[in-house]
Amino acid sequence: MRVLRHWCLGLLLGLASGALPLVGAQIRGAQVDPFDHGISYLVWIGSALLAAAGLAYVLPEQGLLSGLTVLSGFVAAMVLEIVIDYYTGRVSHNLWPLTLAFSVLIGAPPAFVGAYFGSRLRTD
Repeated sequence: MRVLRHWCLGLLLGLASGALPLVGAQIRGAQVDPFDHGISYLVWIGSALLAAAGLAYVLPEQGLLSGLTVLSGFVAAMVLEIVIDYYTGRVSHNLWPLTLAFSVLIGAPPAFVGAYFGSRLRTD
C-alpha cells in the first residue's frame, strides 16, 4: 500500500511539473509553443528535480521509484497536452512520438538526479 501511495504521489508531482509551461501556453493562445521558450525548460527541469528530490527524501529507500514516477507523470502531462490539442483543434501533433521522446530526454535527467540527491540527504 505504501508503494501505491508513493507511485500516485510521484505521478501527480510529475504531472504538475510537466504541466506548468503547458498550461501557460494554453492560456496565452494557439500560437504559443512552450518548446520554443527557454523559460519552459528551466521550469520543467527545476520542478522535476525538486519533485523527485522531495519524494525521495520522504522515502529514501525508494529513490529509483521516485525518479521513475516523476518521469511517468512528466510524460503523462505531455500526452495530456497532445490529447487536449487534438480535441480542441489548437495544434496538430503529427510528430507526437518525437514530442514524447523529447519529453523523456527533458524529464529523465532531473528526475533521477533529484531522486538520487533526495535519497542521499536523509541521514537517519
